[in-house]
Amino acid sequence: LYLNLMEEGLGNFRATVEAALQNDTGTAAERIRRLCETLVDLALENLSISRLTRGIRFAQPQGAPVFDVGEFPRTIQKTLLRLVEQGVRSGEFTPVPPSDLVWVIMGLLAACIDSNLVDPGMALKPRGFRSALNLVFAGVTPVGR
Repeated sequence: LYLNLMEEGLGNFRATVEAALQNDTGTAAERIRRLCETLVDLALENLSISRLTRGIRFAQPQGAPVFDVGEFPRTIQKTLLRLVEQGVRSGEFTPVPPSDLVWVIMGLLAACIDSNLVDPGMALKPRGFRSALNLVFAGVTPVGR
């Protein structure tokens, strides 16, 4: 039951992310924005699954079958890294260390999702997330572009 629940929940996330990634139209920033907004929307629409995976990630239940909940964040991180590297190579982003920019984006994702799990009244909502992500992109967009 536990493994089925986890596979079903993360399967929905995987399918949505894969669909977002297959759409390769737009700039690196547009693709990152589309992926992140999809992740935020999906996590907030499925707070019970988000809460469960966060809890398991930090404290695997004793006696429960092993389930790699870290697979999904690693996939997102690798995907973001690939997109940021494309943006740096194309000149869309200033020559920043791609992994640094990925950590900033991952931090925003975590802040948005986790704050909605912990204190929805004070949480970073999707609109605020988009605004913060736009600030990040503004900081790495070359002058005059």
